[in-house]
Amino acid sequence: MPLKRVESPLWRSAVRRGGLGLLIILALLIIGLVVNTLLVTVPPAHDVRATDTPVLDDAAPRRLATAVTFPTVSSREPGMLDPAPFVALDAFLREAFPRVHEHLSRTDIGELSHLYEWQGRDPELKPVLLMAHQDVVPAVDPESWRHPPFSGTIEDGFVWGRGAMDDKAALMGCLEAIEELLSSGFQPARTVYLAFGHDEEVGGATGAYAISQHLAARAVRLEFVLDEGGFIGHGLLPAIEAPIAFVGTAEKGYLTLELVAEEDGGHSSRPPAQTAIGIVSRAVAKLEDRPFPSRLNGATEEMFEQLAPYMPFGQRLVISNKWLLAPALLAMLESDATMAALARTTTAATMFEAGEQDNVLARQAKAVINLRILPGESVDATLERVRNVVDDPRVRVRNSFATEPSPTSSTTSAAYDLLATSIREAIGGDVIVVPYLLLAGTDSRHFAPISDDIYRFVGLSLTDEDIARYHGIDERISIRDYEKVVAVYYRLLRNLDDLAPQ
Repeated sequence: MPLKRVESPLWRSAVRRGGLGLLIILALLIIGLVVNTLLVTVPPAHDVRATDTPVLDDAAPRRLATAVTFPTVSSREPGMLDPAPFVALDAFLREAFPRVHEHLSRTDIGELSHLYEWQGRDPELKPVLLMAHQDVVPAVDPESWRHPPFSGTIEDGFVWGRGAMDDKAALMGCLEAIEELLSSGFQPARTVYLAFGHDEEVGGATGAYAISQHLAARAVRLEFVLDEGGFIGHGLLPAIEAPIAFVGTAEKGYLTLELVAEEDGGHSSRPPAQTAIGIVSRAVAKLEDRPFPSRLNGATEEMFEQLAPYMPFGQRLVISNKWLLAPALLAMLESDATMAALARTTTAATMFEAGEQDNVLARQAKAVINLRILPGESVDATLERVRNVVDDPRVRVRNSFATEPSPTSSTTSAAYDLLATSIREAIGGDVIVVPYLLLAGTDSRHFAPISDDIYRFVGLSLTDEDIARYHGIDERISIRDYEKVVAVYYRLLRNLDDLAPQ
């Protein structure tokens, strides 16, 4: 005989009360999420004062174009760097900017890198450092370029050529601004250093690093550092129409590993169960199948928090309620390669070497893996995780080159406020200034021991198409953008007197 379930009125009442309680909790949670979202509002518009900015004549873009014609390609191989283009560029800079070379003292570091010193009115104030690098990456596949990569062609309102964006626009723009200020008799309140390295594209070991060591030996402590890396984004976040000035407040670490396997060679007609190539290939596949976990922290978290007020309600709801919806936000980021790179250490197999002939088993196979390390993590921890994921004693994991992630600079400092103000004055009051994590590396990391605040920004306007030109073909900068680059440096130097002593 089946048992009959008996439900007392008291039991049914408790169930009803429990269900009602859950509904109430859910309703309160939804109300809380909505209220948090509605509290995130667009801040008041910044009152940008009327200021002067330099008006460039036609000679300024021509000077940039001339700088591009010098093929200042750096090299990792000792003895392979050709110094002649660097020497020729230096001679041109001396001729193009006579006031700079008359009024600023200069120290040559490692023969090809240069440190300028513009003495301030008050030697008690901490100095600042503006950076740019002279060297460029090679111009591969030159026949695919619209104009020869070192022609420095000016056409359709652009300066074309390798280095026009990275980084001779910053190098020349900084000097243009100072030359203009010197023409009016301007002298900054605090000393300004200019550091122009010659080997940034290959790590900066004999350029920027040597300059930082030189300053450290003189017991110089810098108020802030400004280098390349940030830019003005247009259309990168479709929901936001206003231009966004991305100021790099941190940059990822850099780790290059070699995965090496060695096996007996022999004839390809009698292969083993796994060849050296197969062993290394499986190791690479494991790393690609198990990416580093995503997380929000530092500059990336700050960037989204500051952009949230300008986003549609749905995105704003997720960002303003990260305490609950962080997994949803991370899932959104992981759907896009660039956004995913902001939230995790990335792993990229970039080179593979093995084999000499199609019917001979390779005795050795090697894959090169490049990792960009998220701030908050370390080279050692990254290396350990790679070894754990590969988990194959036949694969040797060798550290080829490494730099730690940078510290994250303050967005509440007087220096950051000064930079943000200068950007608005140079670009326009509607620009949204936010911090961000630089995915690449710069020479500025070498100055972390002598400065707490390091920022990365050049006033270039970039779209997705423009970003592909970095280290790619048809590198170029519009003359209008170059004027903005100069204007940012000009306003920043003018505004240094407003920087309170720290």
